[in-house]
Amino acid sequence: MEVPREFLDNYTSALSQIADQSKASLGRALAAIDYTADPATVRAQTVAAMQQACGAASEMSARTAAAFYDGMRSYITDGTFAAVARSERIPAATEQAVRAFLKKLFEGDPDEFERLCMERIDYEVRRAAGECVKYNVGRDRYGDTRYARVPTGTETCAFCLMLASRGPVYHTPETAGMYDHYHAHCDCRIVPFWGTFEIGPSRRAGATSIEGYDPDALYEQYLDRVNRDPAFRDAMARAADRAHERHGRTGSNGERGGKNRGDGTDWRVQQYAERMYAATTLDELNAIMREARQALSATDGMTQLRWDRLWDAFTAKLSQIYENS
Repeated sequence: MEVPREFLDNYTSALSQIADQSKASLGRALAAIDYTADPATVRAQTVAAMQQACGAASEMSARTAAAFYDGMRSYITDGTFAAVARSERIPAATEQAVRAFLKKLFEGDPDEFERLCMERIDYEVRRAAGECVKYNVGRDRYGDTRYARVPTGTETCAFCLMLASRGPVYHTPETAGMYDHYHAHCDCRIVPFWGTFEIGPSRRAGATSIEGYDPDALYEQYLDRVNRDPAFRDAMARAADRAHERHGRTGSNGERGGKNRGDGTDWRVQQYAERMYAATTLDELNAIMREARQALSATDGMTQLRWDRLWDAFTAKLSQIYENS
């Protein structure tokens, strides 16, 4: 069964419209803030404006993603399923990101501050959509679900090409780059597939396909970029070496694979990942990674799952910094 391209394009268009409307609303709210007030007042008002904008955007995104999930599922089965709109938004993560953005404002760079705030809207819209799909896969349990990163725009960055060219190989939305590789103006979608099968090393295809989504063609584009750009080739090689190292690594407490132990540590990992997303320089990114490794290792151990989560966030942000340099 082939999913019409129009179906995915409409989903992308709806999410983009949510982001654009939310940015316009946020822009008006930020313009109303008196930035000559004391820093504590400015911080409180900015956080409130961002919470309002991001909260509303995330809820609209989740409703859109729930409808998308029901539509995707209808292409592979005659059964019905009522997806639930769950954004799984973390307000504390939004606040932490905004506090990091405010450093730019207080350092005298209001344009960069506003750019980061608007970029955060993009991120939260896409994160809410991905989380909603993930939540409903957990409820649905229809067969073995895999995920693919599907480009929907006219231009796709090299790192997205690499992720997308593997097809529906990813076991979770996170490994398809749901959290960690949503750069500004990224229009890739994390799409669930059912009934997938291997077509080569680390590559899969699905019984259901999407019109116009050709992992083989994307892989050729990715190889072309690697061949034309030595710096990018070297960066990808270093990332691959580090990935091989981490897969053989055992956490300091002897735990492999990791589990969500419900002790708050995984929330701390998410906090560090959010801070990496907000980083704007390589030095800042490296400092956050060092802090995370030291802090988590000093508490109850750096498990494999937590290390993988941190490293995914680090490499994805590293690729974005590289793309913008």
